[in-house]
Amino acid sequence: MNVDDYQAQITSLLYDEIRAAIPPLIQELAGESVFAFGLVSYDGPWIQGVAACSREGLARPAAETSCAEWNYLGNAVSQSLDLSHELSRKFYDGVVEGLDESVDWEVAQRRFNRVFFEAGVHVLSRLRDSGEFPVPPFEADLFLGLHNPDPGRDAIHRMIESSKMLNSAQWHARFVSELPDPASVNHA
Repeated sequence: MNVDDYQAQITSLLYDEIRAAIPPLIQELAGESVFAFGLVSYDGPWIQGVAACSREGLARPAAETSCAEWNYLGNAVSQSLDLSHELSRKFYDGVVEGLDESVDWEVAQRRFNRVFFEAGVHVLSRLRDSGEFPVPPFEADLFLGLHNPDPGRDAIHRMIESSKMLNSAQWHARFVSELPDPASVNHA
C-alpha cells in the first residue's frame, strides 16, 4: 500500500469514528454550550482521541484554547489509530511506497506527518460543513483544531496551521496569542 492509500483509509476511518463520537458527547454535555472541539495527539502526529469543552465546564476562562483544560476527553479512535501505527511501523521499516529509501529522509518525515495533519483537518472540515455540530449544543462559531496538551515545536506549528484553516479570524488570533512561542519550547 502506498502513502496515499494509507492516508485515504485513515481519513475514512477517522471520519466515521469521530462522527460516531459526537452523539455521546452531546449526551454527556447535555444542556451545556459547547464552544470547542478538537482532535488530540499526545506523543506524535497521529490522532489519538477527541476533546471538547463547554462554557459551563471550563474552570478558567483564560484557558479556552488549551485542550489540557477542557472538560471532555474521549478515546473515540481505535481503528484509525491501529492503521496509523501500522503506517508508522512500515514507515520506519522503509517499506511504504512514497516514504521509502528512494525519498530523502526529511522529505519522507514531513510527508509522513502530513498524512495525519491532512486527515484531521479534512475530517473536522467535513464534519463542520455537513452540519454534524448542531447548534445548540455546539456554538455557531465553534473553535476547531488539532491539539496537543503539551505541544513541542512541531505540534505547535501543526496546531497553528490547523487553526488558520478551520477557525474564524477571531478564534485563530486568540489561539495563536495564547500559544507558547515555538522557539521557546525545548522539545520537537
